[in-house]
Amino acid sequence: MVEKLYQLWYSDLNTRRQFQLWTILIAFTYGLFNSLGLGRPEQQVTWETLGLVLFLTAAFSAFYCLRTRESTETSTVDLPYAHLSDVFRQNRKLFEVGLATFALSISFYSVVYLFPTSRVQAASMDIRLGRALYSTKPLDENAVKELTAIFRTATADRLSISPRLVNVASKKVTEASQKSPSAWPATLALLNYRSSVGGKTPPTYSQHSCFEGPRIVEGLKLMGCRGQVLDGITWKNVAFENSVIIYHDGPLVLENVQFKNCQFVLDYSPESQELARLLATSDTVTITLPRR
Repeated sequence: MVEKLYQLWYSDLNTRRQFQLWTILIAFTYGLFNSLGLGRPEQQVTWETLGLVLFLTAAFSAFYCLRTRESTETSTVDLPYAHLSDVFRQNRKLFEVGLATFALSISFYSVVYLFPTSRVQAASMDIRLGRALYSTKPLDENAVKELTAIFRTATADRLSISPRLVNVASKKVTEASQKSPSAWPATLALLNYRSSVGGKTPPTYSQHSCFEGPRIVEGLKLMGCRGQVLDGITWKNVAFENSVIIYHDGPLVLENVQFKNCQFVLDYSPESQELARLLATSDTVTITLPRR
């Protein structure tokens, strides 16, 4: 056994070189797929890759010794690995091309996964949105959670989802929220997405209203209101931009009011549902609440 190992690592240069090439390809593919494709911790993947190299080295050394012994001894024993070795030698180029193609495919997938473009992300969101919308009828709890996650991600990353799917989602989530409060987060996430398409990063919430108390606000463009309460005010020809809009189900009059790149904080109530239904179809709203 020692003699065969010595021959492998000091004399049989061609065999050792082929083994080292295969080991590098296998270890590289394993490490790349786990770290980039699966997003596993780098330190853990490094140790696993080193362990894989040691395992391949020990396995190949044992295989080499057994194969060499079989070729030099006169024996009638038909070992299974002998046939596999012949097949490998006869189709070595095919195996090498196949492994190289696999490694390139994994590398491409990993790069796309780690550095996705906006178009790739948007296409992925379209697929997820379509599955969530048409997986169940009516929408179940899992579909609602998926829709909420999709619209929040699209809003945060400023992705452009298919308008057709967004229109379908607008109808379904608003209908679902009228039947169950569990669908309300999906409705708010949808409203935030519709308002922020093509805009800046959504604003953050704080207790800072541009206007307070019962009054009439008319013909203004209000920007950066990070906690504007709509209740108790009549809004006419007003445009909110990059603002946090709050509604607590109180008296409200909106006449030709626009919302651009806004975040909505609406209580779950019939009045909020009516407002959400209009916001889900248009960024310009005219409504009087409660209904008279």
